[in-house]
Amino acid sequence: MKLKELFADPKRWTQGTSARGKSGRAVSPASQYAVCFCLLGGVIKCYPNTEEKEAVERKIEKRLKISRYWKWNDMATFEQVKKLVNELDI
Repeated sequence: MKLKELFADPKRWTQGTSARGKSGRAVSPASQYAVCFCLLGGVIKCYPNTEEKEAVERKIEKRLKISRYWKWNDMATFEQVKKLVNELDI
């Protein structure tokens, strides 16, 4: 699954933690209970292979011109995140 597929639904996105369960509590993005993700959590969920994950992170960082893209997620809107992942086709 690509990030653009994960974030096709705004209910699958979150801020303030990498992932949340149904109750809204923070969980690991790798958890079977995770239902929504921040940009970093989504990268971890969608790209479990280390090389692939690093390549996606480089794409995001290059496009945003920042190295801590997960902080950008907490200041962004869902529409901004969706636009980013669609533009990068990730």
